[in-house]
Amino acid sequence: MAHSTHILDLLAAYFDGRTFAPSALVALKRGRFGNAVVYRYRDSAAAVDWIIKDFHHSPWWMRLTFARFFIKQEYRALSHLQGLPGIASEVHRLSPLTVIYPYVQGTSLAGLPKNSVPKTFFLEMETIVEAMHARGMVHLDLRNLGNILCSDDGHPHLIDFQSAFRLPRWTPKWLRRVLCNADRSGIYKSWARRGTEPLDPEREAFLRRANRIRKLWILRGYPLSKFKRWLKKKFARKPTPPPPPPAPPPHNFR
Repeated sequence: MAHSTHILDLLAAYFDGRTFAPSALVALKRGRFGNAVVYRYRDSAAAVDWIIKDFHHSPWWMRLTFARFFIKQEYRALSHLQGLPGIASEVHRLSPLTVIYPYVQGTSLAGLPKNSVPKTFFLEMETIVEAMHARGMVHLDLRNLGNILCSDDGHPHLIDFQSAFRLPRWTPKWLRRVLCNADRSGIYKSWARRGTEPLDPEREAFLRRANRIRKLWILRGYPLSKFKRWLKKKFARKPTPPPPPPAPPPHNFR
């Protein structure tokens, strides 16, 4: 309840003069440890439907380091990509630990069955990713099918830009190609796993090459995620062992 009140206070302070109803705010995902709490604020009367990601619940050291970095990265990426289809149409940073953007009604590819997504979806996704790369931005987590939404009208929508960053102009061509190809491999991975049609030979060969290279990639497995899992395991409260059974009463041999 305290976290919900805090979110409403942030909204009221950012959008001065507007009122926000507590009943319109719903927690979609309870963030644990280093993950954001994800809320949805939906007010049909005000024509508002937002996703809110907030790290205020995180440990103090997380709030002062990674959480601020994640929010800053996502805000910068979405701001830079404004106007592209399949990307959030607006973004607001309510605080160094809170970002909001429009909610998209749909289902992530991770939640869809095999052979359920048409070829046209992935061709459209290719166009979106190419436009993103043309603006010098790479996502770097499109191999996670949970970061690709299929909207209710059947169009692709990219989310979770925490690991995205803008490539400087001086980025070497070979490095730019490697990073952009990582995004492209995410398209073809999801196509191979969810598409109603198989990959054509050229795209399938590209995916095989990308998978071979990824096995040698030093960042494979996302070290931060592994570090968070290690900390959770190390500092998790161990269950209290049950008390030993009472000793049997001494026998009387009289």
